[in-house]
Amino acid sequence: MTENGYVPTPEPVADLAAASTFAVDRPGHFDGDRRGRILLPGLGTGRLFDAVQRYCTSGEGWSPCRSFDYPAPECVGVETDPKRLEEFHASHPNAEIDVHHADFLLDPPDGQFDWVLSNPPFVRYRALESETRDQYREQFRTAVDQFDLFVPFFEQALRVLKPGGWLTFFFPISALCAPMFESLRWEIRSQFVEPIWYLPPETFDATVETVLISVKKEQHAPGHSLWLEALREWDVRDILEGIGIDDIDAAVERYYDEHTITERIVKHENHRDRKNRDDGGRQSGLEQFASGGEV
Repeated sequence: MTENGYVPTPEPVADLAAASTFAVDRPGHFDGDRRGRILLPGLGTGRLFDAVQRYCTSGEGWSPCRSFDYPAPECVGVETDPKRLEEFHASHPNAEIDVHHADFLLDPPDGQFDWVLSNPPFVRYRALESETRDQYREQFRTAVDQFDLFVPFFEQALRVLKPGGWLTFFFPISALCAPMFESLRWEIRSQFVEPIWYLPPETFDATVETVLISVKKEQHAPGHSLWLEALREWDVRDILEGIGIDDIDAAVERYYDEHTITERIVKHENHRDRKNRDDGGRQSGLEQFASGGEV
């Protein structure tokens, strides 16, 4: 992982994310000729942009057995790192995308989007400059305690998403089970949540287990549980082969064993979250914010 939290998204995982994003409301499935509009915050070098184009291009598809032919949505990207922007433009000279060089949290693009797709930066609280932390605290209700950067990133993405739109994000597994991210979990629970996919630990070149989550911007009773699903075996194999794992069989077996353990941890934390609320226990950051309490 780089100093500013950037880790490139492996191609097979980017394809899985694009497929999850468009699972229900596919590009072009709108009234009239509108293609829809997608935002890619944390554009990086364009791995997720490429996956969107593959998904919508006849003959390429997002997997060897499926080739779609959808009109590509209008794409908008946001990236704060000038070097990655330079690399993106060099490798995508004719890309149909409106790219913004900006801090997504402080200067988001105008308008709303039908989809938001992002592998957000995983940056710890202590790695952020104090002035920047204060700015984020003022802007975002989820930026409580020693928040990680992906937390307000999610809140900002939800803000620019149209009602009924879909938001697909990569999260570290800690987002679903660490007490410090309880406010984020209540924010997620307030929307309609698809199954959360547990990714193979080898997915990223970093010591961070990750999940892929898709959320529909549709108000939902916040008490429901978040559940962790295992990928189908052929998807696991596609990912492991795509990132160059040698012993695929052993890695697949290890994946399902680790999913079982992690799923229990997530269930336990869901129970703790609900118990805190039902028993009048410690308020989450969102509850304190809504009630006017000090965060």
